[in-house]
Amino acid sequence: MTPRPLPRSLDPLPEESLTGYLLRLSHRLEITPARLEVLTGLASLPGSAGVVWQWRIPEPRAAVFARTTRLSRAEADQLCLDGLRDRYPPLLLNYALDGHWVRRGKDLPGMRGWISTTSTRYCPQCLAGDGSPVQQAHGGAWRRQWRLKAIFACDRHQRLLRYRCPACDTPALGRTTHANRLIPAPSLLQHPTRCRNLPACNHPLDKDTNTKISTAAAPRHQTRLRYLLDFHARLTQQLELDHSGAAHQPQRASQYFFDLQLLTRLIRHCWPLAAPLASPLLDIDALSAHVNDLHRTMATLRAENKPVWNMPLRAGPPEDPYSTAQLLTLAGQLREHPDHIDEHLAVLLRTVTPPSRIEPMLQPCSPALRVIAQPYLDRLTQARRQTRPATTPPRRITARRPPQPVRPLPAATFDHRHIPHQFDHDHIQPLTDLIPHSDVEHQLLHRYAALHTFTAATGRAMAAAARTLEIPEHKAQHAHSRVTIWAREHNATSDLDTAMRTVFDNIDNSDTRIDYQRRRHALRGWTIPEHDWNLITSPLVQAQRATKVPSTTDWGPRKRLIASLLLWTVITRGDYTTAPLYLQRSHVHPHDRRFVVLAQRLMHEYRKPPMVTGRGSHVTVLLNALAAYRASLEQLIDDGALISSTP
Repeated sequence: MTPRPLPRSLDPLPEESLTGYLLRLSHRLEITPARLEVLTGLASLPGSAGVVWQWRIPEPRAAVFARTTRLSRAEADQLCLDGLRDRYPPLLLNYALDGHWVRRGKDLPGMRGWISTTSTRYCPQCLAGDGSPVQQAHGGAWRRQWRLKAIFACDRHQRLLRYRCPACDTPALGRTTHANRLIPAPSLLQHPTRCRNLPACNHPLDKDTNTKISTAAAPRHQTRLRYLLDFHARLTQQLELDHSGAAHQPQRASQYFFDLQLLTRLIRHCWPLAAPLASPLLDIDALSAHVNDLHRTMATLRAENKPVWNMPLRAGPPEDPYSTAQLLTLAGQLREHPDHIDEHLAVLLRTVTPPSRIEPMLQPCSPALRVIAQPYLDRLTQARRQTRPATTPPRRITARRPPQPVRPLPAATFDHRHIPHQFDHDHIQPLTDLIPHSDVEHQLLHRYAALHTFTAATGRAMAAAARTLEIPEHKAQHAHSRVTIWAREHNATSDLDTAMRTVFDNIDNSDTRIDYQRRRHALRGWTIPEHDWNLITSPLVQAQRATKVPSTTDWGPRKRLIASLLLWTVITRGDYTTAPLYLQRSHVHPHDRRFVVLAQRLMHEYRKPPMVTGRGSHVTVLLNALAAYRASLEQLIDDGALISSTP
């Protein structure tokens, strides 16, 4: 059902974020934000809109959202952070096919922590509005730039931003239990400028009160405040976030950001050696507290035997805008004084071991900084080689044993294109009869059989088999090791060879020859078109509504993707865990955990024998509904009429 335009709407305020716009609109319509998400097409279920949509609303939801809110497409896009991607490198994200899930570009060196996703900073005076009737009624704008960790001040009101509620001391618009939601407490209807922390704090964040304000949030001296604000004005101008030279030189803005990023990392890594480089107007105690917090966090992780990464060298700016101001201003001060940057870099780079850690971070920086820093890195690398202890024994190099050639079986009437990931039951039965499911999962037996059938038919190595059959190498090695270890422990190596020879003969004697490689290539990046999905599921939805027993089956976009994964598995006779669609949504951060759970549940039912009622009936009904569509799709692929749009 297509959402209808809302009876009333609001014009977005300048630089307003998507979250802030939804809060103001829900307050005007007197409905909860959760209900508004459904009415505007952002979500199928109340409160389920994704937090990553702050970057960019995926299609076709973006068009529906613009139409229902009576906005132009440009106005709707301006609510998201994606419009700043050319000026702020952490926003250079790669989007999935459906635009929902995002990941950082591979060419960006460690941009973690430079965007705030689960909370936001804010200016109380901006939230109070400009006195117009609309802003008096619904508050001012929650600005999208407040999500950028590099922004620590409000140039309009000449003050530092806040990030915690003065009453409950929790981050503004913070999400603790459901971090993937677009709006915190979406079922709570209240004024947009009030704290949404649960249990309901309801404190007005637009009131500039002095109750329960941390000492770090308010600078003690006006001179220091003026120094920080002057740098922030230069920062926003250099990043072109003030629109004075917007999009004229995006490369220069990116290089300026990377310069600051590298310098902030070096400052924290060598702290307190960098303390004498700071201006007297900066608060050294705030910087020391920030660095000490990072080291305490690392010590806690080590004590709990958890993975630890070098937080001073890799983390983003602190959450507290005051500490961020000290750190970035010191980095900007070093960059803006080229006469002394040589000696400053000599101090900062001295403690980096090995120097190769810095080289990837230096590549996207400005040419001036690269020219100055590279000689220091070269000298440090050379000095490190010369100071290596002479008593260190040479590294022992063991010659690898040459790989044993695989002897192909003669008279094979098939090639690698005809080998599926999942064999017919009659073909693989000799192997499943030999190795019980309680010892090795049948999924691994199918994978082992596919790999060794390839090597036996072609004489090529296991790595080539995994590459050609499009099975991840670690999965291929896991299946091979599990089966061979079982055979060795049970003295069944010869029995395993006999079973695999029988499997090979079963495939060789089969009359059916299907090009599974063509099918995998044709369906790479493919999903069921939305129009086709609506036609297929329309009878199922009507039958579901006609039954007296209520059903919770959601036939929306996620179900369409899961059905696409099911069709990929059936048509290619493939392992669904190696499907591009499954890998994309389970391994690309942030993960679509709900998709993974539902896909695993459906595939578990699919692998069981068909049932008419009870557990497994849902997948049977779905396969029956897709039968005609599947047959036509197979015919198109086998005839060469369907070619994947993904390279």
